[in-house]
Amino acid sequence: MPDSHPRSRGGALILGAALVLIARFAGADPWYEHYSKAEDALEDREWTVAVEEINEALEKKGDSGARVRSYGMKVTPYFPYLKLGIAYYHLGQLEAAIQAFETEARLGAIAESESASEELERYRGLAQEAQATAAADELEKIRQIVAQSLSDAGDLEARGLLDEAMAALDPALAVAPEEPDAVAAMNRLRERLAERERGQEDDRRAASLVEDGTVLLREGQYSEAASRFRQALSLKPSEEIQDLLDQAQDGLRADLEADPQFDDRLVAIADGLNEVQELESAGQLAAALDRLQSILVLEPTNQQARSIQSRLLQARKAEEAERARLAAIAQLLAEAESQFETGSAEKALAAANRVLALDPGNEAALEHVALAYGMISRKLLGTVAKGNLPPAVRFVDLRQESEDGTLAEIVSTSEFRLNGVIIDESPVEVVFSRGDGTVLDSTLDVQPLGEYYIT
Repeated sequence: MPDSHPRSRGGALILGAALVLIARFAGADPWYEHYSKAEDALEDREWTVAVEEINEALEKKGDSGARVRSYGMKVTPYFPYLKLGIAYYHLGQLEAAIQAFETEARLGAIAESESASEELERYRGLAQEAQATAAADELEKIRQIVAQSLSDAGDLEARGLLDEAMAALDPALAVAPEEPDAVAAMNRLRERLAERERGQEDDRRAASLVEDGTVLLREGQYSEAASRFRQALSLKPSEEIQDLLDQAQDGLRADLEADPQFDDRLVAIADGLNEVQELESAGQLAAALDRLQSILVLEPTNQQARSIQSRLLQARKAEEAERARLAAIAQLLAEAESQFETGSAEKALAAANRVLALDPGNEAALEHVALAYGMISRKLLGTVAKGNLPPAVRFVDLRQESEDGTLAEIVSTSEFRLNGVIIDESPVEVVFSRGDGTVLDSTLDVQPLGEYYIT
């Protein structure tokens, strides 16, 4: 890197910039000491130590070189991604190893060293061969998991154990998320579960309405009681509820006939219908249903009243069902979060699956499912954690060697241009600053290149 402090020499201006990648703060040792420790660790088969030391070196120097000045006049070959790939290969992290080898090859400096190039190709071949073998073994294991999972789920579904059947399908979808039979089975189970939930909610709602209506009936509030029983009947027809409705209507009829202000049945019906329509327009559906009961007692065959009642009952049913659905979704999402916090991916997944039965596109539930499937998949397949591959930095080096052996780029104006590329699996955030920490403006361009991004 050029000197990060401006200085003057021979009438020319020497400028520099420090490149700071988003990474943990590097220690005090220079890059070549970490690299030397990494080589020693590789020699001693201490693979994890080698990874740590190479990452330390890369935080200080991200570009490879066949002859890199370390200290004084000493030069050394510096191929950190090759060494990182070797360490990851021995740790069994084959994907990270292959990516490290590909990165070293892309940086290009290794082509200047025949021995290092041969080592790269040898280890890359070993890693690719091991990866192919591991992939074949994993495919067979996945096939067995899917077959067993589908069989277990089918048996449980046939017995009506829908929650248990979904849980039995989870291993298949965790290791093979796109497997057609498993996806179709889960969709079918979620639909059946949603239908069952709707039926159970109708039963709960009907029971609550009957309970409320019974209290109102005892208190002589016959119109309100009749309204509750009507709603209950629309959810769960039964002779018991019909008998209660008949009692409420008899009481309401007696009250109407005993009312000294009740003179004209037709006028009462007309006035009542106008009031019901006003309440419905105002969105007061429950009050509209309550008011409608006296009209149906006076004229049970009134078509307008029956039509309004049918509409109100449907609207109330939909309104209550949606309220119950949203409440259930909120409760289940909270349960999923809680189960993740305790480390139970399976229980969190069960709650998320129930959410998706009620709301198939729920984003939070889909995220929970993806996270849980990842955890279950790693458990079933024994997938090793992916290694960390630091961004590779390659500068266009325009520095010149001075008499004292230091390198500097000499420019004749106050402008300075630092050119280079950073190779990583995702776009990299880059910050340029002076030696005093002042952040400098910079222009970056990010382009995808196969599985990599070039910044």
